[in-house]
Amino acid sequence: MSLPLMRTTIFRITLCVTGIALSSFPSESFGGTLQEALKTVSFEVARFLRDAGQRQVAIDGIDVPNSTDRGIALQLTKFLEADSLNVVDVDEFPPFKIVGEVKNFPDADPPISTILVTLKDSNGQEAKDFRFAFDLATKGGRELLEEQLALNGSTPAQIEELPKEGAVIDDPTDVAELNGRPVDFQRAVEERTGLRNTIAPNADSQSFGLAEVRKAQEARDGAVSSALKAQTPFAQKSETRIAASDTSPFEVEILATAPDLTSDPTDADYSLVGIVQRGPFPFAELREGQHYSVRVHNNSDHPVAVELTIDGINSLELCEVESFKAIGKYVVAARGKATLKGWLKNRGEWSTFQLTKQGQSVAAELGRVQKIGVIGVSFYPTWEEGEEEPLFEKLLASTGKSIGTGEGAKVSANEIRDVVRNFGTEPFSIVTVRYRNPDPDDLPQEDEEAN
Repeated sequence: MSLPLMRTTIFRITLCVTGIALSSFPSESFGGTLQEALKTVSFEVARFLRDAGQRQVAIDGIDVPNSTDRGIALQLTKFLEADSLNVVDVDEFPPFKIVGEVKNFPDADPPISTILVTLKDSNGQEAKDFRFAFDLATKGGRELLEEQLALNGSTPAQIEELPKEGAVIDDPTDVAELNGRPVDFQRAVEERTGLRNTIAPNADSQSFGLAEVRKAQEARDGAVSSALKAQTPFAQKSETRIAASDTSPFEVEILATAPDLTSDPTDADYSLVGIVQRGPFPFAELREGQHYSVRVHNNSDHPVAVELTIDGINSLELCEVESFKAIGKYVVAARGKATLKGWLKNRGEWSTFQLTKQGQSVAAELGRVQKIGVIGVSFYPTWEEGEEEPLFEKLLASTGKSIGTGEGAKVSANEIRDVVRNFGTEPFSIVTVRYRNPDPDDLPQEDEEAN
């Protein structure tokens, strides 16, 4: 017998498809998520600026260890604008600018991240009143974390190492992405609960109760912890293909053109790129001038939703089809594959991914490019209307995120078409690949290899 789920109302919106289907609903925020932390930052900044009689602010960088800072800055910009602030470039000399930093704590149990921001005036002086207000607004989350870890058996010494400032992020998916590590959640959940084929819709023949829900959540936390500590937290399926684990059915490849290609690339211009290990990270050997694409493989017997991000920015961020942009995911058929060629502009047009210097790329408007970039691919449950959600979603959706129903983008070969499906909130798997961006024109060339 299935356990009743604690989750919010299902939403209906419109989406698009092409051998892949789209789905990226803005999920409702709960304490401990990156989105909730950024909302707190935005609220406190807006309140401080209103009290100071100001509405203009700039974001002067969010330092993130795994180079997803552009994505975080973009999300924060949207929240600030929703709070009626005018977000401008730093070189416009606004009265205040935001400086942020994300820190990861992989040895905590479970692992966590924090985001700390400061507000500086036009003279570079920190607004100490804002620091006090932000600390007060986030103190409760840090105290709750200490209480939870104490109940979980953490020692006083371990608790002492926890962050003393900043907003706590303990959502496992967010923590994994902020650390830039591949994670196989599906295998961890199935091994811990003893349930099988949790990806399949209409799998109610396998009963579960509160004990299995708890085990699934523990497995999800443990999967992140193991990935952060592993020397090789991914599986090398071939020289050009990787997955989050050796048993995961979800795989990723990178293709690229020659760096000196002068014409618009065709499918024939792309070839597979080798993926090697550098430190604990998979690394694609891309070079300046290359156009590249991301090929995803779904070797399971059921369709999946795929979210592709470049440096933390959703690949549908520039899409003119608002429903596609809102969903933010593609649908890939069972036993299928799809090649994502770039930033999807509309149902029939891509702006190809290309490694260019700062200011020359299509996505330059989305923030300053960092030296080390990250391609992130997350595989999510998806199922047709009238079907029961997969067991994986049932086990983990009680964390409070909202399932979405919408018309998504299905990708197959060169075709993108619309499909109506439900989209889950918890990823089966996360796969990340790092690459090196060209040095901006205003920085000296460096010879050392990326870490």
